[in-house]
Amino acid sequence: MKGIDKSANTILELLEKLVKKLYSDDGCKYWEIFMMNLGNLMTDQASTNTKLAKELPKLKELIAANDENWDQLTIEQQQKLIKVRSFACQLHILQNMTPVVIKSLLDHEKHHRNDNELKQPLIFILLQEIARFLGNRAASKYDVAKSWKSFCENHNIKFANVPDFKGHRFNILFAIAAAVFYLLDDIIKFYDEHKTQMHDAKIDIGAALKDPLVLCQLHLLAVLNAYVTGPMTRLTENSPTISSLTEHAKSLIEFLKRVDEEPMELLHGYAPFEDYEEAEEVTARSKAHIENLDYVSPVDPEIICDAIQYVCEDLLEYCQKKFAAFLEGGEHFQTTSDLRSVPRSNRRCESIFGFLGSDYSVAPQKRIARRDIKIQTKVNKTFDWYKAKPQEERERILKEAMAAASKLRADAAEEETILGKAIWKKLLEKKQNDDKLTLIKSRKAQEAFNKVQQNGGIWRDAEQMDNVLNSLTATKKRKAVEDQLRCHKLYLQTLEATSPLFKFSAKKVTKDIGTLMRNLTSLMAIAEFA
Repeated sequence: MKGIDKSANTILELLEKLVKKLYSDDGCKYWEIFMMNLGNLMTDQASTNTKLAKELPKLKELIAANDENWDQLTIEQQQKLIKVRSFACQLHILQNMTPVVIKSLLDHEKHHRNDNELKQPLIFILLQEIARFLGNRAASKYDVAKSWKSFCENHNIKFANVPDFKGHRFNILFAIAAAVFYLLDDIIKFYDEHKTQMHDAKIDIGAALKDPLVLCQLHLLAVLNAYVTGPMTRLTENSPTISSLTEHAKSLIEFLKRVDEEPMELLHGYAPFEDYEEAEEVTARSKAHIENLDYVSPVDPEIICDAIQYVCEDLLEYCQKKFAAFLEGGEHFQTTSDLRSVPRSNRRCESIFGFLGSDYSVAPQKRIARRDIKIQTKVNKTFDWYKAKPQEERERILKEAMAAASKLRADAAEEETILGKAIWKKLLEKKQNDDKLTLIKSRKAQEAFNKVQQNGGIWRDAEQMDNVLNSLTATKKRKAVEDQLRCHKLYLQTLEATSPLFKFSAKKVTKDIGTLMRNLTSLMAIAEFA
């Protein structure tokens, strides 16, 4: 049953089946024509799409090789004919800036607080919590959003809406930060004067809102939203083709290089996209956010300077890597006519995914066929097409549709049943494979435990290790230590199996016995306090 996974082969088979439905009696091979005219691919860089980008040229070659003129082409001509260019969706490139920035802020906070055990930057947790309580789509179980709205109305606070993480994918972290930074004094006043469920949050929101490090990082995120991610999002949405990316990428990289040398230029310098009209803010709310940045000074210039250095260094490296194909020397640096039809993003697909997601939330039990019909009707503007037909033709179309309805309903029910059985079968197969893996792991763990018995069992400390090793030859010493390491990995599971402490070599170089003994000593200490 196809369609229960997202493999590249499944996608191609479903696509072929769909295109072949267009076949008619004239003998036209739509599938072959479609494939051979496919020269560009827009992806979100997920593993399935990466695999698909590799498979498409192979499929085109199979089709082309059946033509009698194929062997008459030169190698260069053949390669050109089957080539498929793969382009990354620029909205996803922007979205993937978020984890880069979060990691940079975490590194900055670890250094500033001298705490390497931190898992997330406090600013990220703070923004999550504020959006959870004050966001446009805050859960009804919280009374905070209504109270916040009333507070803002009575204090004549403009642009009081805080975006929500829920239901958004692109640039949302920076947009939330911009809103919170603009409303900062009002949020602090609301928090201090009114006892709400915000006081029961995961963190002390009141303290975080007055923490110099958090405020500096918040300021930085708001600036990035105003000068980098916000304008790039608008350029992506407003540029008709991907060919415009070269100039925009160059402007951004040159800007980040300047900031890398002079960090405070991010706050007071020349913004990277000021020369591009499509990048300008158009809403009063966004303009207010930018104007606010001109009037607010950093809480601590030294802290924000350090934060900018951390973030911009990582962003520069990220952008140079992701935009390399469009810069000088890159594959897509010189725009050609066959690239002018390539969009900057797969926003249309993303909007369909969003529509599908909202439909699931409204009607979770709806049949797949009905969802399919609803989406195709909306995307293809079927009712507009239908209304434009003459009355007589509309009646004919409606009559034919009603006559086919019962069969379509029965087919959809059958497909739903088949899909359900296929999913259940796949689940059982996965369980069977998981059970096999569990048995294998159990067997290997027992084997590892049995092997250490010949040298006194599992060693508890360095003293016991030394006593046992003193009586062994060099070869047997190494084997005994490796057996103990393997026992910690498979039987005791002292750490994750991927820990370097379990490795017998590094970069294809075998570790010496001293290194292995030190690693084992560390594992014994961890096991003792576990």
